[in-house]
Amino acid sequence: MARYTALIDGEPGAYGVVFPDAPGCHAMGDTIEEALSHAREALAEWLEDAREQGFPIPEPRTAEELLKDPEVLEDIAETGAVMREVY
Repeated sequence: MARYTALIDGEPGAYGVVFPDAPGCHAMGDTIEEALSHAREALAEWLEDAREQGFPIPEPRTAEELLKDPEVLEDIAETGAVMREVY
């Protein structure tokens, strides 16, 4: 699977993960590690569903490319999210 960059935010006991290049794909967890584990599963399911339904699968952007996206920058500014590659 390709490496997709995730945005992670939250606080102990409630972390969230979203993928800017996989709209609607998100995960939660009590810890960052748990949220990332759930995010890997969610991303795999999202990609499988997109393939099965014939939807286009966007190429994952690098962190540098994402940092040029105004929506991503706004999300980071509002939530304090950090980026992490997930695969």
